[in-house]
Amino acid sequence: MACPVCGDVIGVYEPLLVVGAGSARTSSLAREPLLGGGEAVVVHLACGDGLGVTGHDAAATKSPASDL
Repeated sequence: MACPVCGDVIGVYEPLLVVGAGSARTSSLAREPLLGGGEAVVVHLACGDGLGVTGHDAAATKSPASDL
């Protein structure tokens, strides 16, 4: 999977930002291997600035596997 902001490949263990449905959250492909198949935009966490979303903004939203 390539980041739509920078064009580089998103690694399995890299932190990423999932933006969609009016919210943003952090995750990784290791945590959620099926990401990218839906309507959400998946970018490197650092590339979130290009979308106007920072990791700090997304940190308030819990990622699905954060309780594991």
